[in-house]
Amino acid sequence: MKFSQITGSMGIERNIFAFDIKDLSDGERKKIDLARTLLEPSNLIIWDEPLNYLDVPSREMLERMVVKYEPTMIFVEHDRYFIEQCKTKTIEL
Repeated sequence: MKFSQITGSMGIERNIFAFDIKDLSDGERKKIDLARTLLEPSNLIIWDEPLNYLDVPSREMLERMVVKYEPTMIFVEHDRYFIEQCKTKTIEL
Protein backbone atom coordinates (compact mmCIF):
# COMPACT_ATOMS: atom_id res chain seq x y z
CA MET A 1 0.00 0.00 0.00
CA LYS A 2 1.19 3.52 -0.78
CA PHE A 3 1.26 6.54 1.50
CA SER A 4 -1.15 8.45 -0.74
CA GLN A 5 -3.60 5.52 -0.68
CA ILE A 6 -3.63 5.39 3.11
CA THR A 7 -3.97 9.15 3.54
CA GLY A 8 -6.57 9.28 0.76
CA SER A 9 -8.67 6.62 2.44
CA MET A 10 -8.51 8.74 5.60
CA GLY A 11 -9.97 11.70 3.72
CA ILE A 12 -6.78 13.68 3.07
CA GLU A 13 -6.73 15.40 -0.31
CA ARG A 14 -3.50 15.29 -2.35
CA ASN A 15 -3.20 19.08 -2.33
CA ILE A 16 -2.59 19.01 1.44
CA PHE A 17 1.06 18.22 0.77
CA ALA A 18 1.50 21.71 -0.65
CA PHE A 19 1.02 23.12 2.87
CA ASP A 20 3.51 23.35 5.69
CA ILE A 21 2.78 20.72 8.35
CA LYS A 22 2.49 23.39 11.05
CA ASP A 23 -0.49 24.87 9.17
CA LEU A 24 -2.49 21.64 9.25
CA SER A 25 -5.14 20.72 11.80
CA ASP A 26 -4.39 18.29 14.62
CA GLY A 27 -6.48 15.65 12.85
CA GLU A 28 -4.64 16.08 9.55
CA ARG A 29 -1.27 15.84 11.28
CA LYS A 30 -2.41 12.74 13.18
CA LYS A 31 -3.55 11.02 9.97
CA ILE A 32 -0.24 11.75 8.24
CA ASP A 33 1.74 10.52 11.23
CA LEU A 34 -0.28 7.28 11.52
CA ALA A 35 0.07 6.59 7.78
CA ARG A 36 3.81 7.14 8.03
CA THR A 37 4.20 4.73 10.94
CA LEU A 38 2.21 2.04 9.13
CA LEU A 39 4.48 2.24 6.08
CA GLU A 40 7.88 2.53 7.74
CA PRO A 41 9.62 -0.83 8.14
CA SER A 42 9.61 -1.66 11.84
CA ASN A 43 9.61 -4.56 14.23
CA LEU A 44 7.35 -2.80 16.72
CA ILE A 45 4.94 0.13 16.45
CA ILE A 46 4.05 2.07 19.59
CA TRP A 47 1.01 4.35 19.49
CA ASP A 48 -0.26 6.59 22.29
CA GLU A 49 -3.98 7.21 21.82
CA PRO A 50 -3.98 6.86 18.03
CA LEU A 51 -7.67 7.75 17.70
CA ASN A 52 -7.34 11.26 19.16
CA TYR A 53 -8.41 13.93 16.64
CA LEU A 54 -9.68 11.35 14.11
CA ASP A 55 -13.14 11.36 12.59
CA VAL A 56 -15.22 8.16 12.47
CA PRO A 57 -14.32 7.12 8.87
CA SER A 58 -10.61 7.55 9.65
CA ARG A 59 -10.94 5.51 12.84
CA GLU A 60 -12.67 2.74 10.92
CA MET A 61 -10.02 2.76 8.19
CA LEU A 62 -7.23 2.62 10.78
CA GLU A 63 -8.93 -0.31 12.49
CA ARG A 64 -9.24 -2.18 9.16
CA MET A 65 -5.54 -1.60 8.43
CA VAL A 66 -4.44 -2.91 11.83
CA VAL A 67 -6.70 -5.98 11.58
CA LYS A 68 -5.66 -6.71 7.99
CA TYR A 69 -1.88 -6.26 8.28
CA GLU A 70 -1.48 -7.37 11.93
CA PRO A 71 1.57 -5.26 12.76
CA THR A 72 3.37 -5.96 16.01
CA MET A 73 2.32 -3.04 18.12
CA ILE A 74 1.70 -1.67 21.54
CA PHE A 75 -0.99 0.96 21.82
CA VAL A 76 -2.64 2.94 24.57
CA GLU A 77 -6.26 3.69 23.77
CA HIS A 78 -9.51 4.37 25.64
CA ASP A 79 -11.89 3.38 22.85
CA ARG A 80 -13.08 -0.09 23.92
CA TYR A 81 -14.39 -1.02 20.48
CA PHE A 82 -11.04 -0.30 18.81
CA ILE A 83 -9.25 -2.25 21.53
CA GLU A 84 -11.50 -5.28 21.17
CA GLN A 85 -11.20 -5.31 17.38
CA CYS A 86 -7.43 -4.86 17.21
CA LYS A 87 -5.92 -6.51 20.28
CA THR A 88 -4.45 -9.93 20.71
CA LYS A 89 -3.47 -9.37 24.34
CA THR A 90 -4.37 -6.72 26.88
CA ILE A 91 -2.12 -5.37 29.60
CA GLU A 92 -3.99 -3.25 32.09
CA LEU A 93 -2.12 -1.03 34.53
